[in-house]
Amino acid sequence: MKKQLPYSIIIFVSVSFFSCQDWNEYRVKSDFEPYVVRFEMEAKQRGEDFHLRERGLIIEFGDLDNGVAGLCHYGKPIRIEIDRAYWNEMGKYGGADLIREELIFHEMGHGILGRKHLNTTLSNDEWKSIMCGGNKVEDRSWNTNYRGQRRAYYLDELFTESTAEPSFFTVPPVIDSEAFIPVLTDNFDSASSSLWKPGIYPGSSVSIENGMLIYRSKSTANMAVLSEIPHFNIQSDFILEYTFQYKEQADSAKYGIAFGTLANSGSYKESVDFFVINNNRQLYNGNTTWYSYFTQVKRYQIIPKGKNKLKIIQSGNMLSCYINDVFAYASETENTQPGSGIGFMVPAGQTLYVDDFRLSKRTTAAAAARIRKSLTDKLNFTPVMSIINEIKNNK
Repeated sequence: MKKQLPYSIIIFVSVSFFSCQDWNEYRVKSDFEPYVVRFEMEAKQRGEDFHLRERGLIIEFGDLDNGVAGLCHYGKPIRIEIDRAYWNEMGKYGGADLIREELIFHEMGHGILGRKHLNTTLSNDEWKSIMCGGNKVEDRSWNTNYRGQRRAYYLDELFTESTAEPSFFTVPPVIDSEAFIPVLTDNFDSASSSLWKPGIYPGSSVSIENGMLIYRSKSTANMAVLSEIPHFNIQSDFILEYTFQYKEQADSAKYGIAFGTLANSGSYKESVDFFVINNNRQLYNGNTTWYSYFTQVKRYQIIPKGKNKLKIIQSGNMLSCYINDVFAYASETENTQPGSGIGFMVPAGQTLYVDDFRLSKRTTAAAAARIRKSLTDKLNFTPVMSIINEIKNNK
């Protein structure tokens, strides 16, 4: 981390003149060794050989302060400290391997590649580099969507800072939306005609009033509330649409679309993808199995406190998000298990207004009709706690 550089130089100078330290010492804990091997492999694929075992490198655990996950000390050899508590905490969540890799690669970017922090953004408002970090920028997190095709870009950029921005950051995937057939719709005109059952649920209440579904949360955490749809699988190609309105004063509160696998779905683990927005015009994409969301970007098509239409198109493993019919973001799904849960995210202890539900599927008319006929009872809501953290300043 940049603010540690002066201290590191002092240590380097004193060691240089007054000790017999081995400048080529290689001491990397077994927890970190696989990531060092990967770093050298990725470098070699891009024409660089570092021979770190001969050159020297130290990576060890430390107990870091001020919310810092990693520090690079500039000396001979380069010494990297990783916060022990943060490393262990990440191991409890989905995506732990990638989060840990990004942390190690960031610090090695400083020490081995000589990279400084780079806090610029791409044209879609994502961080340009995993070398972002240091002092907070516009009160946004350091989260980077270090997965799938983005990981490949971020690795290219790590080793070659001039790497061009790929088109997939701003160009939506080509999808034939005409191939999708409407399966379920609900405009919430009345409680009797609605697909959903109003009433009291764990930590919440649901009513249908004035042509909208009103979800009142009493929870102290953000909740993804899902309904299981018979004969529907989230691993299929589908389009999910809602209109949301959040009128409360907490402009940073997050709400939006959620879908995935519930814990009671056979032997599968709970896993819910989400695209949520707030009245500060920010969009977040993530999955509840991860410690934190994948990314945070500004989207000016969001109408604060107004009605916002969110649409998700899943085609293959790619998810495309549209806000008020304008393309907003595309990324890979993290849902790798069968499941039938669809719904939305509700801010902790807040009220969310929901309208214009529509579920379409790439299927036959007969299969769509079978789903509709299977709904002999009204749908219920199952709450899934979603604590949306921020990645530490690893950086």
